[in-house]
Amino acid sequence: MTINFKGYNYFPIIRTRQAELNGYAHLSSEAKNSLFPLITLGKWRNSEDCDKAIAKISECVGDRNFILDLTRDLQHQNQAVRSLLDPESDFKNWVDFVRSNDKVIPTVQFTPGAKGREVVRQALALERLGRPPVFRIRDFKNDLENTLNALYALENPESSLIFIDAAYIRDISTKNIKPGVLESILRTINTIVEEVPQVPRVLAGTSFPRSVIPSLNDGSEKSGKIEILENILYDEIGSDIVKYGDHVSIHSVVYDDEGGTFLPRLDVPSDGFWFFERRPKTKSEGYIDAARTLLNEHPDVGDSGSWGAQMLKNTVSREGNTINAPVTAIAVRVNLHINYQLNLLQEDKSIVEDDDWVL
Repeated sequence: MTINFKGYNYFPIIRTRQAELNGYAHLSSEAKNSLFPLITLGKWRNSEDCDKAIAKISECVGDRNFILDLTRDLQHQNQAVRSLLDPESDFKNWVDFVRSNDKVIPTVQFTPGAKGREVVRQALALERLGRPPVFRIRDFKNDLENTLNALYALENPESSLIFIDAAYIRDISTKNIKPGVLESILRTINTIVEEVPQVPRVLAGTSFPRSVIPSLNDGSEKSGKIEILENILYDEIGSDIVKYGDHVSIHSVVYDDEGGTFLPRLDVPSDGFWFFERRPKTKSEGYIDAARTLLNEHPDVGDSGSWGAQMLKNTVSREGNTINAPVTAIAVRVNLHINYQLNLLQEDKSIVEDDDWVL
């Protein structure tokens, strides 16, 4: 199987959660063809195996290939995922699973406690399946070392892909990119370029916060905005060095087991920010006014032609499918965000192409 990773500009990271997959599922075919998702497999509700999650992924992606990773978050694992992470016999369970799912482009697993030779042999076994192995670096020391050792051993390392996943990049106090993040990424990239320059690279991260409360406008309990730092980080590194990736406007750690009541809130991307409207002391009816305000203040969102934009309009008009629960609101945000990033990246590509003549 030959995959030209260099032909894609956007590599979103999506987890097997209903809201995230639903936001992706409602992209247009053109949009889906323009990106290459990395999907992190975790437990699916009311299921102890991976069959339902894989079936849902397949339903969403259609006949397209997708990169598949396994979650490291213990709370999102079930026994089936833990079995796939088992390094015994050079990750035999994972290799067999990949073999049985022909649309999967596998990530090489760096299970804690796995020996270096087990990781290398795993990568070789995945390559022998005819799938280009993908390496996701989250630990800039150990994961990088495992990645390089495996790439040295591959027959065709240039067919692989490296994901540099910086996870949550926002500093809580300053709301800017965390101190040291850029330096750590640059050191990692410099090592990769020096050792395996032929392997394409993706830089991913997220700046969507766990809570929007600190980003409320002064004196407001309803409205606020959050700067999208992923694009700033990407611009700092440069499109000639890395491809763009992100966590589709989702915080890097999801706390599904948190209690409490979720109040209506909607978020839309526009002009470098996520703008949000929340409606305390309301129930599902709060989504109507939130959607109306966002569409009035950000007409570019309503004009985007996306499923997410249509859902906002439906919510205001009360016609067709509407937003009346957090899971739908998150799906709409994910859908709007992916479309927003695709448009930005297309604009950037056009600018670069137009400027090729500049010395």
